[in-house]
Amino acid sequence: MWSSSGPWAIPSEVPVDPSAPEAQQWARDELARAIYNQEPSLWARFWAWLLETLDGLLTGMPIGGSPLVPLLVVLALAVAAALVIAWHGRLQRTRRAASASATVFDDARTSDQLRADSEAAARRGDLDAAVLDRFRAIVRALDERGLLEDRPGLTAREASLAATAAMPDLTAPWNRAAGVFDVVRYGHAPATEADLAAMRDLDDAARVAA
Repeated sequence: MWSSSGPWAIPSEVPVDPSAPEAQQWARDELARAIYNQEPSLWARFWAWLLETLDGLLTGMPIGGSPLVPLLVVLALAVAAALVIAWHGRLQRTRRAASASATVFDDARTSDQLRADSEAAARRGDLDAAVLDRFRAIVRALDERGLLEDRPGLTAREASLAATAAMPDLTAPWNRAAGVFDVVRYGHAPATEADLAAMRDLDDAARVAA
């Protein structure tokens, strides 16, 4: 019922306890508003799908039937969808992390200094520092020989690509070394004796290559 006693027509009665179909329609109307039309979020699309599923189940339910079964079905679907969304988010984060590469240098040590620091770290049992400094020593040595440019922000992957262009026979060791550097530098896994041995082997091979 509407009142016409003033210049504005205002509702004299507002339903405060909507039925299930009305509540579903209100939710659909809200999701259809312009603010959602720009680009609905994943959660907005999920809730729209959930409402549509519930609506379809309730519509097909026999008169007088218990809503418990369709509600349980919707709950199971919601849990499954939430798991898929969580998995998708984790996958995206993993892919972003995998595509990233750490900056190689944070100081101006020479290749000889970096090798010495790497060996000192190995003697005291700090394999992470030993591996990181050994990789830096290899890259710095290539810069000193003019085989790549040690520019600010140079990443391990970029150094590996530049190095393999100059020494293609070492492509596999360089790719492995850059991967180890990123994993250790980002703290995803600790360095091992095998990692350090591989870095030393690459250092020896790179010194005589190209």
